[in-house]
Amino acid sequence: MSVRFAHVWHATDMRGSLSGREWIAVVAVVCLAFTTAMAVLLHVGVATLEAALQQDLGVERQEIVLVETTPSVSAAEGRAAVQMFDRALGVIRRSLVLRRMAMLRVPPRDRLVEILGASAAMSLLQSTVFHEGRWFSVREARDARPVAVLGRALVDSVYQGAAPRRIRLSRVLLDVIGVAESGALAPVTIDRSIVVPAGLLDRLTLAEGGAPAILAQVSENPQIAGVHEIWRILERRHRRFAERLSMVSSLQRLGDASRLSDALRSGASGLSAVLVAASLAAVVALMMTIARGHARSVGITRAMGATRAQVVLQGLLIGSMVGAVGVCSGTAVGAVAAQFIPVLFDLPVITTDALLAAVASAGALPLMTAAGASVLCFVRLSVRAPADLLA
Repeated sequence: MSVRFAHVWHATDMRGSLSGREWIAVVAVVCLAFTTAMAVLLHVGVATLEAALQQDLGVERQEIVLVETTPSVSAAEGRAAVQMFDRALGVIRRSLVLRRMAMLRVPPRDRLVEILGASAAMSLLQSTVFHEGRWFSVREARDARPVAVLGRALVDSVYQGAAPRRIRLSRVLLDVIGVAESGALAPVTIDRSIVVPAGLLDRLTLAEGGAPAILAQVSENPQIAGVHEIWRILERRHRRFAERLSMVSSLQRLGDASRLSDALRSGASGLSAVLVAASLAAVVALMMTIARGHARSVGITRAMGATRAQVVLQGLLIGSMVGAVGVCSGTAVGAVAAQFIPVLFDLPVITTDALLAAVASAGALPLMTAAGASVLCFVRLSVRAPADLLA
């Protein structure tokens, strides 16, 4: 018992071994703290970005497809194909997205803006973040009421962030009922557009804009034909149908996002390893200094009957202590700094589970590096004879 107590005492007493070289300890601990803090930020950033991707793709909902015209077809052919597909979908939940251009009357000069005509279901078919108000209802869309949802970027650039209560488009006065922005991976971007009920477009006498598109939900009801089945039927009946339209599903975008997430996680882990490798020199220098300072105490305990394994465990204790100081300091700094990531990059709020997982991933490698470097240094002491250590 006395030998074990002597090992613990010598392992925790590092003041003598660092006398006159305290700067080595400071540099090593700062390197470990910096490495850990940066790794925490990297892993938290990846976790919040993955959460944003999943939120934008709406993985909790049913599969959604975006159907739009191909670039090679004319505007007339594209509109005809989209309308044909829209009529064939029947009772399937969908939203026809029509694009027009109009002059928005804003003193001192009018601005040309994009107008999107959509249905009430559009906000349910893709990720939409509301900053003010709401989307128009089914009744408002059916009655073609003069209401509008403004894109967040449009409000910031035209109205300096303060949305008006009403806007005028082509002699029609529209009530602004909401300010929203689409998710980062939403199929249809509304950030710089004005969205109105589709039935209202004819009253606005607008110039033609981009090609129309359809957002449709893949039905799981086996009693009705699904989106993909209807697509194949139209492809067989109309030889050029598939050449005029293209269809991308949310599962395809989810696969792309999954590959992106894997790449981000691999990149974060690789960069963390690079940071640890950069701090390795300072950590090794500190452990070699500590090991040299403990050479005489190791010789004493070896003469008292301590085994080589006990000497190695002493090195493991020292390395773990030093690594814990650096990792805990870096974790505290990184956890505080990580709270600003959602604010700066407009990402979802960091959950406690995501933060704990990031701390565990970020702190494991620096802690193991410090412990491993110390163990190697004390392995070298354990193989030397006690007389050499006491000389």
